[in-house]
Amino acid sequence: MHIFQGQGSQTAGMGTTPSTDLWSKKLANYDVVMNGCECTTPDPGNTIPTTNMRDYAGQGGRVMASHYQSKWIQSGAQPFPQVANWGNGFGNNPTTIDQMYPKQKAFADWLSATGASMTKGQITLDQLRTEVLSVNAPTIAWMEIPKGNQGSGLVPQFTFQAPYALADGGGVADSGSSDGGGGGACGKVAYADYHSDNPVNNNAVFPAECTTKTMNPSEKALEFMIFDLMSCIQDDTSAPVIPPTQ
Repeated sequence: MHIFQGQGSQTAGMGTTPSTDLWSKKLANYDVVMNGCECTTPDPGNTIPTTNMRDYAGQGGRVMASHYQSKWIQSGAQPFPQVANWGNGFGNNPTTIDQMYPKQKAFADWLSATGASMTKGQITLDQLRTEVLSVNAPTIAWMEIPKGNQGSGLVPQFTFQAPYALADGGGVADSGSSDGGGGGACGKVAYADYHSDNPVNNNAVFPAECTTKTMNPSEKALEFMIFDLMSCIQDDTSAPVIPPTQ
């Protein structure tokens, strides 16, 4: 695992390579890229990094992004901006787990089994944001903020497979199928519109700011999503199957 220094950060550790180096020329060196919120919108400088991120996912890479790292999707290279409808604001808990598909039901079971959900199908997320109003198929929404709650956003977490195409044919790439992907896709992107933790000391060098030893509900939710992100690409609307071996 390599840690890259975010823009403006002075505390990632001595000798840490700037994240711009990752975006511009090193993505292909990694199976998974985790873009954690930096409390500001990253500035790639030009369209080359956003194109690189899209192509990295389309060629089989896995991308996790949280909160302001929505830049790679919302303002990314086409067709990434089309995966969701975007807004801005702050949301209220509790958050409801979507359980339309088998993997979403497994997510609800996971949160209950790990103690992240006091009521099955609901979770209280830390520092919930609401950048995402809705998603466009075949993007999969994993959670929703109830519509009666204050706040403009409705989807705190979603995933989509890459290359990406809208279910109605409006995209410019091929995700393989209109019901969750899996046919021609080989990469995946996960977005979480919340912070997994609220560090006590924002000026500490990693991992010194991680003072809490037990995982909170948001971290347990992200743990499941990382497992899903790194799993074999299959139809996300169907129950997972054991991949063939040779």
